[in-house]
Amino acid sequence: MSKSEIMNNFLLNYGWSPTPDEKNHFEHFCDGIATQEVLEKVLDPKNHPAFESGRRITPNIATLYSIRDSMVRALYPKPPLPEE
Repeated sequence: MSKSEIMNNFLLNYGWSPTPDEKNHFEHFCDGIATQEVLEKVLDPKNHPAFESGRRITPNIATLYSIRDSMVRALYPKPPLPEE
């Protein structure tokens, strides 16, 4: 799946029609993610918060940054510092 398809699926999943400024910020956020693997995981609704009823909460950009950071840490853990 291409980057634009991943982004469009996210918008369709949540029925989000961003303003031009929001769309620009969203595109900038997506451009900052190095791999499509991470982008897919970050924008996948299964990885987003949900209400107790199970309905997904539309994540704001801060939540997406947090999800991205946790995905990157999980996929690419830092090696331990050498002991002196």
